Amino acid sequence: MLKPGVFLISLDFELHWGCFDTMQELNENYFKNTRAAIPEMLKIFAENDIHVTWATVGMLFNKSQSEWMQNKPALIPEFLNPHVSAYEWIRKNGFTTEEDPYHFASEIIKKIMNTPNQEIGTHTYAHYFCLEEGQSKEYFAADITMAKKMAEAYGIEIKSLVFPRNQFKKEYLSVCIENGIEAVRTSPAIWYWAYSSSAGSFFKAIFQSR
Repeated sequence: MLKPGVFLISLDFELHWGCFDTMQELNENYFKNTRAAIPEMLKIFAENDIHVTWATVGMLFNKSQSEWMQNKPALIPEFLNPHVSAYEWIRKNGFTTEEDPYHFASEIIKKIMNTPNQEIGTHTYAHYFCLEEGQSKEYFAADITMAKKMAEAYGIEIKSLVFPRNQFKKEYLSVCIENGIEAVRTSPAIWYWAYSSSAGSFFKAIFQSR
């Protein structure tokens, strides 16, 4: 018997990890507002029985700088462009505090977990760009393995993935399958959804918002 369809919202949960390459200087107020908005969103979702998948950057599971230092993939991607590496951004700029609220969000993840009909998926561990020069399938596999490990420590089984910045690479689907990921979100083969290493042009954003 076929199951009835479910209206599902897919959200990217990133904080600064989602824009370190475009927001070189940390805008603290922006992310304070983001953190304040999420509990209100969860309340609305619960009250209205709204199903949501939160594609969560794996680094957010860390509680502190010390924990982040301990939780690194076996292989760190060697991007030719250092600006697209989360590790390089931290090496250059550092964290704001030991429990940096713009890069760590374990307490928010727990709120999501405790809200009905909310699924936590992955947005890779380090907001990994799959089409940038210098990285490879092996680096991607190490990143996904770490994302899965971090989620499992919270009792979460990762079943879905959103490729950061629309950088989808078909050959990497085997890595997803090997790690138990059953669904991925990619983009239509249309020019204004074509991948980029930056947030994209304003003109593209207009079309993508439709």
